[in-house]
Parts: sequence; C-alpha cells; structure tokens
Amino acid sequence: MNPWTRFRDVARRCAVWLFLCGGCGEGDTRVLYANFRSIAGEAWERDSVVAFTVDVPRPGRYAFTLYARYTIDVRQANVALLVTVSRPGVPPVEERVEMRVADDEAGWTGRGSVLKTLAFPLPARHWLDSAGVYRVEIRHRMKERKIKGIKDIGIQIHGEK
Repeated sequence: MNPWTRFRDVARRCAVWLFLCGGCGEGDTRVLYANFRSIAGEAWERDSVVAFTVDVPRPGRYAFTLYARYTIDVRQANVALLVTVSRPGVPPVEERVEMRVADDEAGWTGRGSVLKTLAFPLPARHWLDSAGVYRVEIRHRMKERKIKGIKDIGIQIHGEK
C-alpha cells in the first residue's frame, strides 16, 4: 500500500473519531457521556426500554444527540421515540420526537453501506438542575410492536463549557 494512501486512511479514521468524541463538531460544548446499547436480535420491541445511567457533575444546560445503528431491514421511514430524563425525587421530563431514517429523495439518511449510523440531535437542550445520577430512557412508540433492523441505540450528551 502506498504510504500516502495509508496516511490518508489513518487521518480519516482519526478525524471521524475526533468528530464523534468532540461533540459532533460543536465548538461550544464538551462530551459528558456517550454510549450505545445493543438491541437483542436486531428487533426493537415496543415495551423494551433502552436505558442509560449518567453521572452529571454539575447543573447546567445539556444537548442530547440520539444515535441509531440500523440495517436496510428497517421498514419505517420515521421512527417515533419517547425520551425520558429522570432522577430520584423529581418528576421525569419526557420528549416525543420522530427520527427520520429514510426519505423519498435520498433514500437512507444514515451513514454507512450495510450498517447505517444516524445521529439525531434532540431539538431542545435539557436543563439538569443539580449534580447527580440521571436516567435516560428511550423507547419507540410505533404502532408496530417490533421494529426489525435496529442494531444499536446510543446517546451522546454535550454540556456547555
């Protein structure tokens, strides 16, 4: 392999890693938390909750980005989601969103060939009013009980500097 080709490939991988770990390229934020959960059998059941436990070091406004890794077996163009942020002793905050995985003009919206990865920033920033452990739950709210082709669901939380 040509040394310049190898250098270019390594540089691309580093750039992608820095992009994902650096808050999706946002200069005014830092990554507080990033993780994925696998979906059993690549079929997400409606009553299956994908949960993340996040230790928040200080109060502040945080941006949430959801991630989905999926195959072309997904039959829905939009996936309706319910995102719940909670902590003990405080009523949970729920946000209903629709993640667009395909459209009529461009086809699949995620990046990748066989396995697509889609980043979906939630429209609103969340105010987490105290330091402590928060629980973030994601579930789909589609009519179908099972969404086939969903491999992983992830979340990245960006805090303001």
